[in-house]
Amino acid sequence: MPFMPPDFTPELLSSANETVPSVTHTDIMCMCLHLSMESKDYTKVAALIYTLDRALYRFRRSKPLLSLVSELRRVSPETAVAPQVTLRSARVLKDEGDLNGALTVIKTIINREDGWQYKDEKQYLDTKAACLHVKGQIYHNLELWQYAIPPLVEGAEIFQKVQDRKGVSTCLFVLSRCLCRLQQHQYDALRR
Repeated sequence: MPFMPPDFTPELLSSANETVPSVTHTDIMCMCLHLSMESKDYTKVAALIYTLDRALYRFRRSKPLLSLVSELRRVSPETAVAPQVTLRSARVLKDEGDLNGALTVIKTIINREDGWQYKDEKQYLDTKAACLHVKGQIYHNLELWQYAIPPLVEGAEIFQKVQDRKGVSTCLFVLSRCLCRLQQHQYDALRR
């Protein structure tokens, strides 16, 4: 799967371990990740990165994980990294202000240059829609409303097609914020 299921929340990993209450499940998985990297078990490294990604982003600990992703790609370029993690790097770049870097990562995912093998077209479309949403957010952050609208509309349409209601609503939320900022001549140009 390119993305973790929505019911897999970061809080599941942040709870204390029953056997050793002084460490969380996240801490244990990070230790396993370190040991897997040392033993060059790159498939396990990629799986652990995928599992930890959402929790570490939620608790603002993505940077070391994404550094490990870069190292994994350097030492084992044939090991596939889930699109969720690749898109996370675009989100982190966006948050840090490297918008061109974020757009480059998004383009790589959309053009299927990241090496991920999708099980079916629906998985790819869901991934593409998530990328278009982030692309729209980037243009929104730059106050380039007219450039934000096309990827957001396309993203919402794709999310609708794959029946992802949450994806549709997130695209429409940013889209509505862009539409209310347009001047009349910009809106008229987009309608054509």
